Amino acid sequence: MARIFLARTEEQKRFREVLRSLQPNAGSRWLSENLPTVVKLLPAKKETVSTSPHIFLLYGEGGMGKTSLGRRFCDLTRDEFPNCFDVLRLDWEEAKNEYPSLNVGHESIRPESVLETIYLAVSKGREGIFEKYRQVEKTLKQIEEKVDKELQARQGEGAEYAPILKKGLSWSLGALRKLPQVEALLGAGDGKVDEAIADSAVSALVGLMKKRLSLEERRIFATPHRQLAEALGHGLQAISAQKPLVLLLDTYEIVDRLECDRVLRMVIKAAGRRVVWAIAGRANMADSYRLSQDYFRGYRDEFSENLYVYPMSEFSREQVSEYFAHPEINVPLSDEAAESVKQFSLGIPFVVQQIAAMRQQGIDLATILSAPTADRDDESPREAVVRATSDRFLRYCLDEHDKKAVYAMAMMRRPDNELLKAMLEVADLEPEMRSLKARHSFVLLEGKGIRLHDKLESFLQDYLRCGLAGQSPMVRELSDRAVAYLEPRLSEWTQEFKDTADYFESDRIANGLLDLVQHKFWQDVEVGWRYAVPLFVESWQYDGEWQEQLLGIIESFQVRFDGD
Repeated sequence: MARIFLARTEEQKRFREVLRSLQPNAGSRWLSENLPTVVKLLPAKKETVSTSPHIFLLYGEGGMGKTSLGRRFCDLTRDEFPNCFDVLRLDWEEAKNEYPSLNVGHESIRPESVLETIYLAVSKGREGIFEKYRQVEKTLKQIEEKVDKELQARQGEGAEYAPILKKGLSWSLGALRKLPQVEALLGAGDGKVDEAIADSAVSALVGLMKKRLSLEERRIFATPHRQLAEALGHGLQAISAQKPLVLLLDTYEIVDRLECDRVLRMVIKAAGRRVVWAIAGRANMADSYRLSQDYFRGYRDEFSENLYVYPMSEFSREQVSEYFAHPEINVPLSDEAAESVKQFSLGIPFVVQQIAAMRQQGIDLATILSAPTADRDDESPREAVVRATSDRFLRYCLDEHDKKAVYAMAMMRRPDNELLKAMLEVADLEPEMRSLKARHSFVLLEGKGIRLHDKLESFLQDYLRCGLAGQSPMVRELSDRAVAYLEPRLSEWTQEFKDTADYFESDRIANGLLDLVQHKFWQDVEVGWRYAVPLFVESWQYDGEWQEQLLGIIESFQVRFDGD
């Protein structure tokens, strides 16, 4: 299907302005191209503009158009500023498939792997410019050999530091801080060690090796990531001195863990203002927040100037119409049909694109948007859209433990931390959820509750009902735990009342009954019906609003009804 780009006019306008600001005026350009020797003799013009790098942050969930906008930036640069900029796009998803060091799971990706991947992408044909980077790498390997010899030689005094030295070579301050041997250097405390103190600990450990390492080796061993990052950044600066560079980092969520992002910022600072960065990922990297014992310092706090932050918004009904009417698509919609597509797709560009592709194949819109019939054996168009969209959202949710937590939240009728704890069989939910939030931006922490992003929740619920409920052992296991948690509690709560009418006056009981209905339907349609019908009859004369909520639950599972 043809790649079509709509809207995002403000983002493109700002990007053009940045590119223009990095272009010399016509006179200067003519001198540079025709009289380069004269230019060298002229006095340097005093810099009056900001020296801060230009950074575009594009963020939003899967399918919202981050990649499309990033590609548009690259195309815009080539088409509207021909031969004025070098343009490089690095897609971390593609890189993950190419480099084993990135294909190890989000929490295991190391900063040096991120640096090496960027180096390999930008240095092709320019290896000489990055000689300093390669020299730092070579020095680190030499240091490793010397440290290995020292570790083998230590039998007496100082041997207790051998594990620390070994960890030091892993360049992981997080791991270093957790070693009990470091306590003598850091002092006992609450475990919250800032980077400066950790660096001091590393320096103290380097002191143990001072007889074996040169001054330069000690400096590199003390701050290996910084030395590599700055060497890489200086190489980028050298490239951009010849011609400004536009560097797009796409699917950044693959490598955006705190340690890796901290090192990327070192590269950005060292590269200078003639490198334009566009970073597209799922998480909001602009704003600061605290995550358990860790603190994420947002880009706004570190790059106060020349930072352009754009959350990816949904398509409006008008944009849906515009997309379907585009000459490359050419399946125009009525206003009513466009509104139906907007409501079903929630304005997610990826979903709109899938529906348009099906319409081009001749599939009726009503067939695409309708729930599948019970007599259909193959996957319906709607189910195909729901599955593809859910897969897009969960593309990097590879860990089974994470997937179970996401499924559990999607299966719940409302946020309920105690019920979620029972479904996941965890004693303390907070660290589990904060860890999940750190890895997946579609997990939202609001007050004391936790829930999924509305868009993921909507499509994932549909996905589970259409394809997994009643078939997936994970879904059945979670629903069994939910029922086992709710039934005894409802039995206990209802003992306080003699009259059934009082049940519906208690928010705890009224909500608990609806929760139980939902999870019995997750177990099995027949089980759900057996429990829901008596409740429906019983509630008829007591609470019409509660009964409507019950009907809503039943109707949401209609895709699994057999038609009887």
